[in-house]
Amino acid sequence: MVVDGTVEGFLARMAERTPAPGGGGACAVGIAMGAALVAMAARYSTKQLPDADAMAAAADELRAEALPLVQADADAYGAFLEAMRDTSDERDQRIAVASQAACDVPLRMTELAVQVAMLAARVASDGNPRLVGDANTGALLCSAAARAAAHLVATNVKSSGLDPVLVERADDNAGRTARAARQIGGRE
Repeated sequence: MVVDGTVEGFLARMAERTPAPGGGGACAVGIAMGAALVAMAARYSTKQLPDADAMAAAADELRAEALPLVQADADAYGAFLEAMRDTSDERDQRIAVASQAACDVPLRMTELAVQVAMLAARVASDGNPRLVGDANTGALLCSAAARAAAHLVATNVKSSGLDPVLVERADDNAGRTARAARQIGGRE
């Protein structure tokens, strides 16, 4: 698995001359880190938030869903590269399927980022005031990851002729994530 081992090991793999992990993997890790920060901030907010434990559990679930997307992104991109090398009569069909998968993974990342950022906004506004910085960092990580993942969706849609609605959905999710992060910082 791509993310087993140390942070240093993951970064070293990312720096290698290999197609994955790459940008999509970085987005998934950013969302997972954001979710971990939100879970921690929620756990320190049990006096302020009656549902802090449930919020922490929700953030943990989002982290658990985001992290495997590192491998899913690597697998999807690998399948796309393999389909591009195919010389059989099924090449076009394989490329279409692989392109859709390569688009679906970063789109899912944008969806998770919205959920994490919205939890972060709630924890920051109503939780332990000493953990606002951590909740804000979680939301900002998700905002950056969502914007980058939306760009990956747009790139895949453009290069493969997929439905442009996918770009709209990804951009909408990235915008919602950014708004949640700005709300924490008091800039909205």
